[in-house]
Amino acid sequence: MLLDELNHRVKNTLATVQSITTQTQKSSPTPEAFARALEGRVLALSRAHELLTESAWQGASLQDVVQRSMSAQRINGEHVSISGPRIRLDPNASVSLSMAFHELSANAVEFGALSNGSGHVDVSWAMDGVNPGVISVVWQESGGPPVSTPFERGFGSGLLERALPRELGGTISLEFNPDGLRCVMRLPLSRKLETMA
Repeated sequence: MLLDELNHRVKNTLATVQSITTQTQKSSPTPEAFARALEGRVLALSRAHELLTESAWQGASLQDVVQRSMSAQRINGEHVSISGPRIRLDPNASVSLSMAFHELSANAVEFGALSNGSGHVDVSWAMDGVNPGVISVVWQESGGPPVSTPFERGFGSGLLERALPRELGGTISLEFNPDGLRCVMRLPLSRKLETMA
C-alpha cells in the first residue's frame, strides 16, 4: 500500500516536471531564459513537496504556502502583507497554489511592484461576501512601475487562468491595472480547501 502511494506520487511529480519543462520551453525566448525559468519552477515544486513532507503529506495552510513562495524569492517582509483566516489545503491544492504564488512573486520581483525596491504586495483572503462557500484570494501589487497588459500570455498566465481553475474549480482573473497587477482567485471550499478551526 505504501509503495503504491509512493509510486503514484513519483509518477505525478514526474508528469508535472515534464509539463513544466515543455511549457517553459515554449514560452522562453532564449536558452538562458529557459534555464532560469525552469530552475525557479522546479525549485517551487520542490519547496511545495518540502512543505507537504513536514505534515506527512496531509496538506498545508494557505498562509504557509504564500509565505514559503514569497521567502523563496528573497522578498523583504516590509514590502509584503499577508492576511486571512486559517485555510487548510490538501496536497494537490498545496502544490497548485505554490506554483501559482511562485509565478506571481517571481513576476513581481522581475517586472512588477517588487522590482523597484519601493513597491508593495498585499495578499489577502476571506470568505466571499456574495457567494457562500467560496473563498476570495486577492494578490494586489502597488507602488511599482506602471503596468500594461502583456502582448503575449506566458507560462504564469496560463497556469493561473487555465490550469488552476481546472485543478481547484472556481475562477481566476488577472487585471493589469496601471497602478499594479491584481489577481483575484475565487475558489470553492471543498475537500481541497477547507477552513480550519
